[in-house]
Amino acid sequence: MFVKTTGNTRTPGFLSVIPTQAGIQTAHGRRTPAFTRRAVKRAASLIWLLVIFAVAPSASADDAKRQAKQTDIAVLYQRAKAASIEVIASGQLAGSGWVADGDGYVFTAAHVVGGRKKVDVIGSFGRKVAEVIALDRGHDLALLRLPKRDKPYAFLSVARSFPKIGQQIWLFGAPMNRHAVMVSGRVAKPDTSFEYLAPQRHYIAAYYVVAPSPLGTSGGPWFNDAGEVVGLQSGLMQRNEAPVNLAFVTPGDAVARLLKDKKSASTATSGGAFEEIWEHAPKFVAQFPPRTEGLVVRVILKDGPL
Repeated sequence: MFVKTTGNTRTPGFLSVIPTQAGIQTAHGRRTPAFTRRAVKRAASLIWLLVIFAVAPSASADDAKRQAKQTDIAVLYQRAKAASIEVIASGQLAGSGWVADGDGYVFTAAHVVGGRKKVDVIGSFGRKVAEVIALDRGHDLALLRLPKRDKPYAFLSVARSFPKIGQQIWLFGAPMNRHAVMVSGRVAKPDTSFEYLAPQRHYIAAYYVVAPSPLGTSGGPWFNDAGEVVGLQSGLMQRNEAPVNLAFVTPGDAVARLLKDKKSASTATSGGAFEEIWEHAPKFVAQFPPRTEGLVVRVILKDGPL
């Protein structure tokens, strides 16, 4: 097929027509009568109509998909809102949480309840006093129980599998005293690591999610697009007391285990905290032989094993 080139644009021969006063000059140099202009315009219009009709179904399908996704997220939000709770301790909003089954068992972070035996919780059922049933401090988990009632509580089920790397998940909670907020994040590591919680003075097992997790969201549920809980919000990474958009999330299998056993877990501790040597400043590293590797004891707790 003939192609006429103009500047940097290459145009197919059947569209390469140049209007002239005497008629239309084709790309091959021959002239056609002026009356054929109408035929050319009609042909061009027909081509555009065909293009529009060819694209329109695809655009409509894309719009439908976007609308369906927005609807799905809206449904997720309403489901999470119905099952989520806020924890009131010492007269303040201390954290978030959720109802894990119809009998009224509730999860929040262990550091939210501290050493309390009872806390007030607020949810779609109103404000009630919940009893602390069991703790798993090694995963920063607290299992609470709402008062019994005839009508089952709205709840979120726990997922049976670990979320995949890069998977989008959502956190529901009350960040900085703002109620019923849903935050999006993505799984940043496909397994757990250990993080030292300085105020609690012990390590927890958690995985990382790229997402903001402000104060007040502790204990809130992380859930997938099926509305299944894949973890509990525990803490966040900081540098010089500023968050760096990486959340610490307790894995769902630890949640499921505590819900099943309903007994406090015993977790061993060394009574200290450690850092890798290359986390420290060059002046500190220079005290050791070149290429030294290993751990540095950063914290030693009084009366602990260390």
